[in-house]
Amino acid sequence: MTVTNNYDKVHGSGVANVIVAEPTSGRKDDEGKFIKTCPTAVTQDGWTIMTWRGENGGPGGYALTNGVSALLFDENGNVKTSTGKPGDTGCGGKIVRVCTDFLDKGHSYAGQFTGSSQERSKEGKTEELPTYSLHVTGETAIESVGGDVNILGDNVTIQARKTLTLKAGAAIAIEAGSDKGGQCSGSLNIKGGKVTTDASFISEKSRGHHKEIKGEFTVNQDMPGSKISFNTNGSISSKADGNYDIGCKGRFNLDGGANVQIRSKKGGSSLRLKGKYIERIGGTRFTEIKSQATPPGVVQMFGWEIKIANAKKYGMKIKSNMGLNARYSGGMSILKFVGAKTKLTSAGPFNIKGKPIYLN
Repeated sequence: MTVTNNYDKVHGSGVANVIVAEPTSGRKDDEGKFIKTCPTAVTQDGWTIMTWRGENGGPGGYALTNGVSALLFDENGNVKTSTGKPGDTGCGGKIVRVCTDFLDKGHSYAGQFTGSSQERSKEGKTEELPTYSLHVTGETAIESVGGDVNILGDNVTIQARKTLTLKAGAAIAIEAGSDKGGQCSGSLNIKGGKVTTDASFISEKSRGHHKEIKGEFTVNQDMPGSKISFNTNGSISSKADGNYDIGCKGRFNLDGGANVQIRSKKGGSSLRLKGKYIERIGGTRFTEIKSQATPPGVVQMFGWEIKIANAKKYGMKIKSNMGLNARYSGGMSILKFVGAKTKLTSAGPFNIKGKPIYLN
């Protein structure tokens, strides 16, 4: 071990007149020497311990180095550790701390990593090692008390082998593709075997809504007095290859601003009521009955059959401000009045024509 005390000589003349050899692993000639300007205290086996006084009242320091790695202390309270570049085999250039327990305390912590120069082989491909990697065996906790936690990257992946839980004391906000004016033009994709949502209220705002469902789609609403509303400035189209059932215990209203059409391509139509049936037509009414055969291909006996049960006075009442024109082109026409009394009254001429006419 060689000890050299040349502090005063350095600060007296600016250059140490007793200079130890540059460490063998130190800087190259074109990079500039550092031993000439720093007084050296101890040298041994390529390692150098040196101290210096700061110029013009500046802070001094203490350093241990071999020209590649260095441990430095200065009078401002800073501690710096530096390493050299790894060799061709990938060894070297690392800071390794091995301990039973590890604790860092400080006012703030900042780390800056510029990239790894090491590579690894994975599935026959060579890739660069991660710039920053944290491997923990056991539970891991990251906590910020009274502050925010920010994770920023080109692509961020949070992966859980079992369950991923996101919790927030107030709200969870997810944004994709933030644009000017608070708009978002990105995509949000959720994939899973089952998605369950449990909320007191859900509000959606979108410029479009499209769903493709291969299985069941059910809405069960059990709150008394609640309602389901579809309000649109466009059209609503509902199509089903099977049955379409609509049922309600209250009123069922159809209100069309234009025509209301009901059509059956194969089957018939049935209307069953227990109360009164009222029709009010502002225009005219046209009824056409073609009496075509219905499945299984049998023509019915009657084209139009009307059955009226006992009413209080009349079974049918027709009032027309104009005349009544009834024409039966074929077949037999039968009118039977089996009541107690039949009365035919005409304010004008009453004509009956027939070949012949039978009066009993």
